[in-house]
Amino acid sequence: MSKKDWEINNTVKQVLTKNHIDTLQLKISTVKDSVNIKGKLNFKGGKIEANDELIIIQHMRKTERELKRGLKEVKHIKWDLEGWDVRHNHWRKMS
Repeated sequence: MSKKDWEINNTVKQVLTKNHIDTLQLKISTVKDSVNIKGKLNFKGGKIEANDELIIIQHMRKTERELKRGLKEVKHIKWDLEGWDVRHNHWRKMS
């Protein structure tokens, strides 16, 4: 991992933590201009109810916009989260 990839990963973790997302359950990696976030989506603190799908979707879209604004060199963010289908900023909870 390059120094730049490490810096991007740390920025991603900071943004996720700021948005009350538990990063301990996630694996974050960067390859060139793409960030991959894989694992289980959990929230800690804040006002996010884990069972309110609409609020989670709105919160995650906001978080993704914040990541893209803060990481100009990143062109793609790939979410691979247990129980979620995410494509082109369209979030859907899997049954």
